[in-house]
Amino acid sequence: MHTFCQNCLQDYISTKAKQEEELTYIACPICRKPSCPSSQNQPTSVWATLFPLNTILQSIMKGNKVRLDPPCDICNAGGTMRTAQGLCTTCNERMCDDCLSLHRRQKVSRNHAIITGDEFVGNPQCIMKFAEGFNCPDHNTEEIKFYCVDHGISCCGMCCILNHRNCDHVSDLKKALPSLLKEIDPGEIMNRFNKLQIHVETLAEANKSNVSLLESQVKDIANSIRELRTELNSVLDEVEKRVQMEGDKLYKEEMIRTQEENKKCQSLISAIRNSHTLMEAVKQYGNDTQIFIMAEKMRAQITSYYDEIREKYGQTEFISLQLNITKRFSALLSLPHDALAKLVAMKEKTCLDLTELKWPVSKLLFQKTETLKLKYAHENVPRYSSAIYLPSGQVMLADSGDNSQVCLLDSSCSYKTSYTISERPWNICAIGEDEVAVNAPWEHIILFLSVKDDAITFTRSIRTKYECPGLACTRNGDLIVCGSTHYDDAYWSIISVQGKEMSYHRFPYNVLTNCFIAVDSSNTCVYIAVESGLFCSDLKGKERFMYSSEDMKNPCGVALDCQDNVYVVGNQSQNIHQISPDGFLMRTISIITKNPFSICFNSAGNQCIMTSSESDQLHVYHLW
Repeated sequence: MHTFCQNCLQDYISTKAKQEEELTYIACPICRKPSCPSSQNQPTSVWATLFPLNTILQSIMKGNKVRLDPPCDICNAGGTMRTAQGLCTTCNERMCDDCLSLHRRQKVSRNHAIITGDEFVGNPQCIMKFAEGFNCPDHNTEEIKFYCVDHGISCCGMCCILNHRNCDHVSDLKKALPSLLKEIDPGEIMNRFNKLQIHVETLAEANKSNVSLLESQVKDIANSIRELRTELNSVLDEVEKRVQMEGDKLYKEEMIRTQEENKKCQSLISAIRNSHTLMEAVKQYGNDTQIFIMAEKMRAQITSYYDEIREKYGQTEFISLQLNITKRFSALLSLPHDALAKLVAMKEKTCLDLTELKWPVSKLLFQKTETLKLKYAHENVPRYSSAIYLPSGQVMLADSGDNSQVCLLDSSCSYKTSYTISERPWNICAIGEDEVAVNAPWEHIILFLSVKDDAITFTRSIRTKYECPGLACTRNGDLIVCGSTHYDDAYWSIISVQGKEMSYHRFPYNVLTNCFIAVDSSNTCVYIAVESGLFCSDLKGKERFMYSSEDMKNPCGVALDCQDNVYVVGNQSQNIHQISPDGFLMRTISIITKNPFSICFNSAGNQCIMTSSESDQLHVYHLW
């Protein structure tokens, strides 16, 4: 929904009316979506007055009462229309007087923060009355006064005693505000709410369109049957009745289901709008503390909304109808009616893009083209823990088995040479045109090897503070290592190629021994395979998301394609999860490689190599 000046909108409508003889709607000047006035019978000269007012914006501009628009969200969900008289900021629901009264009496909601219309009359500064209620969500009577840097959350005194007594960095919130406010952008939060609303509205429109399509398909199928009746009249009469009945029944069932889904969508849209309104009001009239606390709360709400959309609406089943007619026309009279034609309902799951309005869903499919077993002189069975494509197109492997060596292959994956090292190599990353870094994580060593003219030579090595099974290279040539400390705390850090630690970050997830990491092309995010899924952080150590799925067991290899989509290998689930840069599942790809382990893409993004923890073979896949 977009807002315009009434005079400007009327000028736009008048121009369109002159261009078209019969104007029944106008296209929104911003999004081009068809929009109709409340009464199309009125002359176009007054159409601008027939569109709904943006009452929230109007009240903010006038400095008058912030209007809580009807209806009551709770009553509306039950099919009753009643005017809302207040808003629960905890539940993000508008309520009538009866619902407000019940809400205040219930044990689970009696301490919720509620705004009634009277609190905003005459002076918008009354929003500060609400702001005084920014208390701890876990201890309603305690005021939020502290900030825990270790956990990145604000808290009250009780929280400090109960949950943060072992934390090293807990400070007074007011003292920490100057630095914390630099990382808070209320405008971005409101922008996120706007995007959330657009996504849910898109889902609602898609549901409506699908029902309309179903109705059209049912009619088309019925017409197809009628065309056959001239030759097969007596038999097709029964088929038509049966198929029409099934189609109508399916249409009605789907229409009812869609209406229920859209009710939920509207409820979520309302909650998002309410959150946006509160954030906007606090941003305009609150002090720094109130803005920070509200922003922190709203960021948590955005995360919950994303989770709710992903779980409930991320994959929506749309039904498409198709009429299958048999070819056994010669025996029509002897066939039962069900053998003549069947109405087939095909359910297709469509992923809802939660990163942009139009998410370019990758159409790449994995097609295995080669299984390679290298031929070179060694006594022991190799165990390939990782592989990478070099800038030259050659491939380098880490053999962490008893051979303890790295192997160089040409672009067709034919063996060229190998280099034996005393420590077992685990991960490899390219740090230049002709240099690679190889880690020996349990010896706390990273070795640097020169790769020139099909020869591998050792150049230098550096030591790391802790075990470092995860190894990747940033776009500016620094190394990122990941693993566990002596106290089993998960960490990742950025170190220079000279061995100087540039940053160090702990995170609250368990890393496996077979830890893999990757960095995106924009050099802003690091992705780490952890015990429960995929952890993503920006390069400053701030968590962006944590992806997990019951369908991904023992996550291992991590790699990014040319669109920065993330591929995580499920070692025990024998699949690959393709995840968007914002942490949403795009698809699950089942593969035939047994116990896949590591994965890497070539620079063109159309080919990848996988190793296996149960095989000494390489598996080459092409992507289409």
